[in-house]
Amino acid sequence: MFSFLYDPSKLEPELKFGKKVKGLIYLVGDDLEKVELVNTEPLKFMGQKIEWGVFQCTVYFQKIPENGGYIVKSLDERYEYLSKKESITSEISRENTSYMDKNDQTMG
Repeated sequence: MFSFLYDPSKLEPELKFGKKVKGLIYLVGDDLEKVELVNTEPLKFMGQKIEWGVFQCTVYFQKIPENGGYIVKSLDERYEYLSKKESITSEISRENTSYMDKNDQTMG
């Protein structure tokens, strides 16, 4: 496992929350398994104020044998926030079903 921080000067405006997260890269052997993002300080995400340590985004990868690269297999997000003094937990899971190359052939 390796950890990283984003360079704030290189983030697109819509990814500005990345200034306040730490990334963890998980490898199995030489293969990239997943990247986790966890907030290291309070942040605003999806219009909500998220307290320290309660935002987590995990991106899972799949290796492409044809070119040795990776594609995003799935993504899980979980965060908590207060709304009218009530704690709300949001969990979102996404799964990519297919990727197409420039010749409209399925990859992965």
